[in-house]
Amino acid sequence: MAAPYWPGDQDSVAAATAAVFVGDPESEPDMVRWFGAFHAEGHTPRDWAIIGDAIRNADDIAADTAARRIDIAGGPFVRGGPTWCRLAANTHDYLHASGGYAHLSPLRSGVCFADPTAIAVWLSAPIIHTQPGRATVGDALDLPQYGRCFNVYHGLETLIGDAQRAGVFGIPGQRVEVWHLVDVDQNHDGHSLTVHTPDGLVIASPVQSTDDLIDPDTAGIDAAIAVLTTAAGIVNTTLARHNTADDPRDPTVEAAEAREAAERRGVELIPLGNPGRAFMPLGPVPTTPPPDPPASLPQPTPPAAPRPRRR
Repeated sequence: MAAPYWPGDQDSVAAATAAVFVGDPESEPDMVRWFGAFHAEGHTPRDWAIIGDAIRNADDIAADTAARRIDIAGGPFVRGGPTWCRLAANTHDYLHASGGYAHLSPLRSGVCFADPTAIAVWLSAPIIHTQPGRATVGDALDLPQYGRCFNVYHGLETLIGDAQRAGVFGIPGQRVEVWHLVDVDQNHDGHSLTVHTPDGLVIASPVQSTDDLIDPDTAGIDAAIAVLTTAAGIVNTTLARHNTADDPRDPTVEAAEAREAAERRGVELIPLGNPGRAFMPLGPVPTTPPPDPPASLPQPTPPAAPRPRRR
């Protein structure tokens, strides 16, 4: 999959977690191996299937080791630590070299996707560290704030941006952003999902309310999956309309969308009454001249004189 392009330097989970190494990262080559495998941009569905197996294998061995109280050479068995990273990296490299999951289909160009399984693997993976107590990727994104306490401004932008870099959401070779809209009084007035193409075209979705994008009854990884899945559906609907010849719109659909948007804003739409009658269509302009009038009109014949009556 082609990696999304990003203008300028932008923060990401990969950049932020690069600073949590204790000491020189090169002193922990297994951690460097796993860091490169996990945080590489533009992962395919096959890559995430392999990464998921690598994480599960390292977690299973860690759990078995803890249950049997087995000491591991190299220090404590910390999830995301050097020993854990060595197991995960070895599993990843073996599956990748052996052609594992080669049957998985590549991503479709021009279609926004959201892979729930890959999203869950990505967010539940540990941040690489050498000390116990570090968080997962989901914790670094403040996923506990999803739901009723979610920060709709920073949270949506960070989630959608980092999910694209990780390769669990987005459009191959393009970039999806969320724009926050305000009204004339600078009050929040909804969101718009925009698709940015490499040639500079920006395609914006209709205005979405916060409840359209975020389910207030969900939290954590489930909430993130719901947000990204909903965003992918909105983006694909927007692209389908844009790619239709001349972008014809059903007026009844437009009217329904306008009513829904007005209801979300608490605005009442007042009908303007019956439409006026249309003008009669104009016929074609005659191409032949009318016949010439006669040179002179015939004169009427005078009435005959009356005959005298006999007595």
